[in-house]
Amino acid sequence: MNKTVIIAGSVLVLGVGAYFYFKPKKTGTSGSGTSGSGTTGADTTGTETTGTGTTSVPPTGTTLSTPAQVEDLAKKIAEAKSLATKISDKRTKRSSYLVISLRDYATSSGNEFWANNDQMLKMLKTQEIAKLEKEMQELDEQIGKLGYMEVNGSIAKIV
Repeated sequence: MNKTVIIAGSVLVLGVGAYFYFKPKKTGTSGSGTSGSGTTGADTTGTETTGTGTTSVPPTGTTLSTPAQVEDLAKKIAEAKSLATKISDKRTKRSSYLVISLRDYATSSGNEFWANNDQMLKMLKTQEIAKLEKEMQELDEQIGKLGYMEVNGSIAKIV
């Protein structure tokens, strides 16, 4: 009879332990670990939705209580990442145009028609650099409206 009590007691303890182990866990309402930023891709946002004037991400410590708020935050993060990548690409292109020769610029920009005209190439190169800087500034304003800033091709939250 002693063995029966020990076996029944151990089965009971294992059952209680299994119950607590497999019991559904409560989900937190803080939203700090449930932003969903890793589940959205940079290709899911379009540039036509930027610049709408919507204000930024909620302040640090704000509780996201609905799935819609979490989804909205995830969309803003994905859009900000996409804009940061575009800014970084344009900065890289501008930097390369600043250091290459006029002949190399003619080849890389497709202006080979003007390869023998240094004045025209210099003007085209200056215009292209100014255009890239203007586009970077516009993208920077759009990412700022989302509550982020671009840092080396990634995003940082504006405090």
